[in-house]
Amino acid sequence: MREVPAHDRWIRRVIATPDGARIISIADDMQVKVWDSVSAEPIQAFTDHALETPHNFPSMLYAAACSPDGKWLATGDKTGHVAIWDLASLEKVGQVEAPVMYTWDPTQRRHSIGGIRGLAFSPDGARLAVGGIGTIANIDHLDGKSRVEVFNWQAGTRAFELEDEKRKGIVEQFAWLSGGTVLLCAGGDHKGFLNFYDMSSGELLHQDGNDGHIHGFVVDEREENLYLACHNRVEKWTLAAPTQDSAPAMP
Repeated sequence: MREVPAHDRWIRRVIATPDGARIISIADDMQVKVWDSVSAEPIQAFTDHALETPHNFPSMLYAAACSPDGKWLATGDKTGHVAIWDLASLEKVGQVEAPVMYTWDPTQRRHSIGGIRGLAFSPDGARLAVGGIGTIANIDHLDGKSRVEVFNWQAGTRAFELEDEKRKGIVEQFAWLSGGTVLLCAGGDHKGFLNFYDMSSGELLHQDGNDGHIHGFVVDEREENLYLACHNRVEKWTLAAPTQDSAPAMP
């Protein structure tokens, strides 16, 4: 094991490139850092994310994701700004904005909440799913609608804006299923949710959940089993075809 000094503030995410050659870390110093996975030597540090929110409070850099082919990296911050980077040159090649996922309360708390919490490229790398929470009335609680925005990021266009208030809270993570035709998102407030969306129409195919916030999940390679990291436990679900009449079910 080797330890290296990495960031000046709280590290929010550490991911590996699909080939395992590099490690990417992001933190509240708003820096994106790329490391050699074998030597642990730093390769490059860069950012397109402001240290402060528009209301002059410290921002946070929450989310990062690589495209499946290892060509692109996306990073997302508290104010809803997403930057896309070329992983070969480590240069910025695009950006998208999701400002609805940032809520500022100028009266009760003079504080903000929200931000980009989930990012995922489609299997072909052409679309980018961005997840968080919609506008929040009371920032002391996660009472906003779960919110997903899907972008054709190279064109800078938004394909879908998807919100749900039946099961509210933050979208923490995505998985593109069935070759990219279905988008699974998970998260929650004090309860957890699993939402399955049709990526041709934006239709909510199925919704499920439990009584604990879902912080993250893993889908096996055959897309048969789903493992959830919940608030105080781990759950295993069995995936069925996500339609209106068939749903994931716990074994």
